[in-house]
Amino acid sequence: TEHAGEMTAILCVLVGLSTYAAALWRESPLVAQPTQAAMLFEVHGTPVQHKPVLFTHLHKSGGTTMCSMARAAGERVFGTAKDKHNCNYWGEWIDGWARRGEDRSRITCENRLRVMKEHNKTWSQIETQIGPGDVCPGDFINIIVLREPISRLLSFMNYKFDGPLPSASPESINACLSQGIHCIGNNGVFNAQQLDNFITRTLAGGSAWEVDYGGLNSTHFEAAKARLSMYDIVLTLESLNDARANKMLDAALGWHVVMKPCNTGTGLYEFSAKSREALAGINHYDLELYQHALEKLNIGATKL
Repeated sequence: TEHAGEMTAILCVLVGLSTYAAALWRESPLVAQPTQAAMLFEVHGTPVQHKPVLFTHLHKSGGTTMCSMARAAGERVFGTAKDKHNCNYWGEWIDGWARRGEDRSRITCENRLRVMKEHNKTWSQIETQIGPGDVCPGDFINIIVLREPISRLLSFMNYKFDGPLPSASPESINACLSQGIHCIGNNGVFNAQQLDNFITRTLAGGSAWEVDYGGLNSTHFEAAKARLSMYDIVLTLESLNDARANKMLDAALGWHVVMKPCNTGTGLYEFSAKSREALAGINHYDLELYQHALEKLNIGATKL
């Protein structure tokens, strides 16, 4: 159903849920292994008067679900449930996935605020690399949800390769990584942006998205971390049921999201333990950003 109410059960989707993931990068990449589960998402509450929301949609990190939740809660979002635009603005510029790699320096917070007012919207999502006009402290409520990076990557593989196994799949990555972690950079069928610190590339913005496999450095990481600090609310997909996350969203929006198990009976590809270990080594910047998000949640971090 799609209506505002005290509680609306909205959809059952597959997500990768991990255990508390601090150990994943701090101790051993094999300690906290993500598992796949089908979850029912519910929205609790109704919107209160608030500043417009800019939600950063990191691919395969619950952004499509949050768009559906916002619509169900009664927020005024861009697009419809059928157009698959994920609450992205498509107009003077495009905030959708298809625009990755373009120059976003011309997009300003002033123009965003004007567009929101002209279209009478309360909620907008950005599903591309982040530029200066994509996080707007003061004018908007800026929200981001991070997902445990290896879980996000596995979800991407299961989303991208739903059907007969193509040349690039968890199975082929397992075979590739058995030869050493650098096989990905030498194999044209793999996407460096997806497999090599996707979150860091997205948040750092600018040229970070186009850096070759293995080319990200501490400067890119610090840029991504600095941008993460600009958000009003930083959550993780795995913590959406946490009381602290609920409190943040209720205070800012008047509603929050609850996840409950459901069963779809869908089979999934998996990474081998060795591949998880190798991918954790490759994605160490993303794992540090995820840990930073967990730490912000632990102190109830919100600027509102």
